[in-house]
Amino acid sequence: MIYLKIPLMFQTLFLAWFLCFAMLAEVAMGVTLNLTMSVSQHYQFHTHATDSVVAIHVNDSDPSTDILICYSDIAYSSSRPKPVCNSAKFMSDNSMAFSESSAFDSKGRDPFALMINESQVLLGYTHGYDSGSGDGKAVIGTIDPFGVPKYDFETRHIFNTMPNDQTTLVGMHYNGKLEGFVVCYSKHSDNSVMACRPGNFTNGTPSYGNENFLSSGYSTNGLALISLGRDRFVACYSFGSSDVQSNGHGKTLGVCQMGLVNGQNITVSKPVVFNNASVDKITFAKLGTYRYAVCYVDEGGTGHGACSQLEVDNSTSSLRFSNRQLFMKTPVDETTMVLLDSSRFAPTLMLCYVDVHTRWQVGKCLFGSLSKCADGPCLPATWSRPFLFNNVTTDEINLLPSKDKSKMILCFVDGLDAKGSCAVASIVTI
Repeated sequence: MIYLKIPLMFQTLFLAWFLCFAMLAEVAMGVTLNLTMSVSQHYQFHTHATDSVVAIHVNDSDPSTDILICYSDIAYSSSRPKPVCNSAKFMSDNSMAFSESSAFDSKGRDPFALMINESQVLLGYTHGYDSGSGDGKAVIGTIDPFGVPKYDFETRHIFNTMPNDQTTLVGMHYNGKLEGFVVCYSKHSDNSVMACRPGNFTNGTPSYGNENFLSSGYSTNGLALISLGRDRFVACYSFGSSDVQSNGHGKTLGVCQMGLVNGQNITVSKPVVFNNASVDKITFAKLGTYRYAVCYVDEGGTGHGACSQLEVDNSTSSLRFSNRQLFMKTPVDETTMVLLDSSRFAPTLMLCYVDVHTRWQVGKCLFGSLSKCADGPCLPATWSRPFLFNNVTTDEINLLPSKDKSKMILCFVDGLDAKGSCAVASIVTI
């Protein structure tokens, strides 16, 4: 064979050069992150068809507490959903136990949840069957000692009388205490523009301030909120501008705005563009005091997964984006991420998503080691290879930390029959 004619010394030098090049290539591709992941069996929190899953800790500041899971029960038909909650306990053997489920209306979709304290929760939803119909409603729930949600239906109220969609909520905290909240939604009666209202609690009863629009153009999808403290928040979404393209349609952009809550009113900054095409499934992770990772589905072509770095200037209420990069060059959906605990791991993002490129649209996660910038941690320059957590059709992924800092909890819509499932992902340093 030809290689036998090469002197041994040159073979050795060539092998050493090749191994060195391979290691450098791995570093450049982000495959040398020393983390791996294994996943427990799946535990079903709902044995019928499920949609719009939202999972939160009963105590947001304490990952050892139970998990409240709310979702649309579509057991009878996807056109007749009802909003339902139950709770989950994370057991020491990586198993999960669930309470019985409890519906908080006979019809409704797209639920959201905000813990008022360790036993009370504000539950909201769109009171209707079809997208673009139904007003926005909410009710106060109490979680009993067995983890079963009970509802005080006398507290049920309307926060938006117009047909709404994409309703989402964020709590405004200060020194670990809930100071109020902001609820935002898409108003179908006003060319689908995004609107927000501030909210507060008086003796456990919610009240709402004045509504303000986020923008003067039309909005499409992808609404996501993150709180910056007791009186500021950031809203990101797809925004339809008035600029007409060659095809005669307006251009859709990914934008963010800062909102300032002042009593009963909200003022918002001008939209800042972070993506030159429509976006969806936006997720946030805090990297530093004024720095955030913003990851999303870039719908401007292939639907690949992208991230940008957001810098917040509270003194001027301004936003700045930089370091846009791809975490996946093939189509993705349902992105969600968290920053792993720094006392257990090096500064690392864990990002989970649906791999739309595969036949079954499976669930995967990957890790990104934060880069070191002059002024602190910043967006990962490289990402690990993906790890599979569900090998069948996946949707509506929620990712939560557990008491054990090396374990994460995944709750999602599982399989072609769309049952609600949770699993435990164990992260190991290798």
